[in-house]
Amino acid sequence: MRLIFPYVLLPGQREVGLSEELTRTLPQLMLYLQFPLEGLLTRLTFRRGIGLAGALGQLIFLHAIGALVLFLVSGTTPP
Repeated sequence: MRLIFPYVLLPGQREVGLSEELTRTLPQLMLYLQFPLEGLLTRLTFRRGIGLAGALGQLIFLHAIGALVLFLVSGTTPP
């Protein structure tokens, strides 16, 4: 879940400092927006002449950055 949907889990973290209402709403919104936004990014990547490997590399990189931020936010909380 952390690798595939890091941007869904990130707004739900208490450490991010969002209000309680946004903490409940944003993860659901991101769940519905993730695939259309990734599709749009891939389409724009193909229009620039970058091949399938480059487009997949960009998506993997974005997911890795999101997972890293999620790890940093959730792993640094003092007890």
